[in-house]
Amino acid sequence: MIASHRVTCRADRRKAMSNAVSSVLVTGAGKPGTSATITALRRSGYRVLAVDSAPEASGLGKADRAYVVPAGSQAGFVEELTRVCLHERVRAIVPLVDEELVDEELVAVWELSRLGIQILSPRLSLVALCLDRLQLTEVLRLCRVRTPRTRLASKGAGDLSFPMVLTDRYKTGQVSPARVAQDMQALDGLLFEHRAHLGRLLIQEHVPGPEYSVSVVVWRDGNVQAVVPKEIVYRKGAAHYAVTRRQEALTQACAETARVLDADGPISVRARLDAAGDPHVFDIAPRLTRTSSLTVSAGVDEVRGLLDQALTGGGPTLKNSWREGITLPLQDSGASPHQPALDPHDQTLEKNG
Repeated sequence: MIASHRVTCRADRRKAMSNAVSSVLVTGAGKPGTSATITALRRSGYRVLAVDSAPEASGLGKADRAYVVPAGSQAGFVEELTRVCLHERVRAIVPLVDEELVDEELVAVWELSRLGIQILSPRLSLVALCLDRLQLTEVLRLCRVRTPRTRLASKGAGDLSFPMVLTDRYKTGQVSPARVAQDMQALDGLLFEHRAHLGRLLIQEHVPGPEYSVSVVVWRDGNVQAVVPKEIVYRKGAAHYAVTRRQEALTQACAETARVLDADGPISVRARLDAAGDPHVFDIAPRLTRTSSLTVSAGVDEVRGLLDQALTGGGPTLKNSWREGITLPLQDSGASPHQPALDPHDQTLEKNG
């Protein structure tokens, strides 16, 4: 068994909180945007637990209590997360890492719903569909949602048009980052470089227009409460710089995508606009987006809003009212520039018994 450890934070030494305060667990404390989500939830009155597999994850130091647990892809992840949730009386989980959402037996984080814990993601079958890019694109095309043409890399490019992108079929346990090829020579080079994994790689037509990450706010009744498009102006590794934009065609396409997929939880749609301004959906994360802090800054508090609805069984729905032109850098995947990362040599690590 891989034991989890509790990181004693400065927040632990603050006065005890009321029993009426709901405890919420946020995963992926070191992922981009997670620190801002943790901070916003605490300001909203929630008691926030943060977990990550790395003790230096920047978000751990911002939570009321933090735990180091196995990675979502490891066998001990669900067991240790269950122990943390029971010990801390967690009422809801905000999962922000794809590897934690399902495993080969379609359980992972959703296993904790049997304890009555609310999971802020869509139902399990939709999660599984979204994490398989090939099946997802096939379903979207059948539902007349515009998406780039896609083929298994093992079958070659066929009649696809350049530029093309070589990407992983599955969003968990990825074997290669997405790579763009402008011509056949470049594509052949990529296929040769990744020849050992062609059975799980995809070749997809690449739409070279602006890229958007779109928050589509949905809960269990399936009604689309808000759609907030954010253009990714700059991206380098885990660093992003995004700005909210009003794009009516994109908004309609994302709302329709949620409807045809019968989404019953938040989804994050990634799309590109072609030269005519038509959106092409190429990826969907079946969870809250890591750009949620920008969504909140623009006026739609999707994290708190959905948590309130989940914990009350029918709280007020959110209004699709937000401001355009709101910008936000999202680059806190490492140590926060405003708060040092937790150093396991300077902090007390206690085994969670």
